Amino acid sequence: MKNVGVIFKRTLWDSRIGILSWGIGLGLIALFEFTLFPSISEAFAGMTELLNSPFYKAFLGENADAAAFATPAGYISTYMLAFVPLYMAVYAVLLGLGVVANEEERGTLDVLLGTPIPRWQVIVEKSAAVLVILLLVLLLNGVGALIGVLMTPELAEVSIGRIIEGSFSMLPITLVMAAMALFFSTLLRSRNLAAGITGAIIIASYFVTNLSSIAEEALGTIKQFSFYSYYSPLRTMENGIVWNEFLILSVIVLALFGLAIYAFQRRDIAV
Repeated sequence: MKNVGVIFKRTLWDSRIGILSWGIGLGLIALFEFTLFPSISEAFAGMTELLNSPFYKAFLGENADAAAFATPAGYISTYMLAFVPLYMAVYAVLLGLGVVANEEERGTLDVLLGTPIPRWQVIVEKSAAVLVILLLVLLLNGVGALIGVLMTPELAEVSIGRIIEGSFSMLPITLVMAAMALFFSTLLRSRNLAAGITGAIIIASYFVTNLSSIAEEALGTIKQFSFYSYYSPLRTMENGIVWNEFLILSVIVLALFGLAIYAFQRRDIAV
């Protein structure tokens, strides 16, 4: 048991630059966008028809609501809760691929498994590190958002607690992306193919969910299979974390995680 935690700590250490660069970068974006709230909300005040158009609904979904957008909660749900998971999709997928595929591609996975460490422990410790990494990035983003709120009197009605809830609510959906990349990387031989399939599912899920609001008859049935359908930024900023959706996304993460361990236990390692 003396080897327990070694992979976890090493993964965190190797990701320190990514954590800081992504976290601080997203935090600065949030700070900048929040301080622009007065001018942007004023500019969109008379553009109800534009925000409610199919084009904007395809990209913003429930956030394509002119009345809601002009409010602090609606603005923050759009510029942070709706967009940050999309920004982080790239990093989350890279982290998920890094659990197995990167090590295997470099030829270091067989060396790691040559030590007295079971396969499942590699997946568990690296995945635990991914969880902490994404949480730290979202924390840094939240710090930037909080500073932006404090610097903008027009956002004074937004509580610190709601910013914290909003930041935390993004964790499950980013974990779904990472877990999906992990699963496909354990199932497939090709890192690029795993990344491509994961990216395609993320994009399809996002647009199916948003377009279903303007094409309910065509996409209503498919929507329930889209993981983005269980993420409601506007509802979160207005009423707090939507716990039933939080739980559904968490179950999806655990299911993908379990399937990844199962697939990894049964497959051969490329050398």
